Amino acid sequence: MTWRVRLPLPGLLHKRNCHTCNKETQKTSSDIGKNKSGMFFCSISCRQIALNKLPRKRMTLQGSCKVCQKPISKKRKRCQECIVGSRFLYLGDLKRGASQAQNTYTSIRNFAKAKASKSGVKKSCVICGYSKIVEVCHIKPISGFGEEDLIGDINRLENLTYLCPNHHAEFDRGFLKETPLSLREILISAGLVSQNAAFSQRKC
Repeated sequence: MTWRVRLPLPGLLHKRNCHTCNKETQKTSSDIGKNKSGMFFCSISCRQIALNKLPRKRMTLQGSCKVCQKPISKKRKRCQECIVGSRFLYLGDLKRGASQAQNTYTSIRNFAKAKASKSGVKKSCVICGYSKIVEVCHIKPISGFGEEDLIGDINRLENLTYLCPNHHAEFDRGFLKETPLSLREILISAGLVSQNAAFSQRKC
């Protein structure tokens, strides 16, 4: 028994230009009928280039934040501002409200970076003065706080400082003999914030 390979008839092939590179390509009548977008491509790479340039579909907002009633996705309970930036949000609420894919500590660190950048302190290591790669460090680690502690207390300027990656690793492992200066202490020493203002902000 001999097998015959079925070849497409020349009359069923149509010439089309690639939407990305304008290269001439041949498509069958069935391919043209199935194509609803009207775009044809000569290769998978050209197709990916064109699809990445198209605007992505926005997520439909069908839910609302339980804190500020802001419209959000129905899969979430709170908006990002209330999750990360709220001073009156407890660490336990953040842990219970975070999904499995979301790291609670990462959200707190992102808020700490934003608060440190708004403080006006020069972004350089408080120990060696290195300024090319600087990290925001919690003087008291996040793991040292309980679920009843507020996110605002964890990310106070009294608990934040700037360290280079080397000194940050040494401080986390207990190799530094002295505690580095906090951002609040740097502002007080520079005369940008008075001692009374720092005390009043600590009470609120």
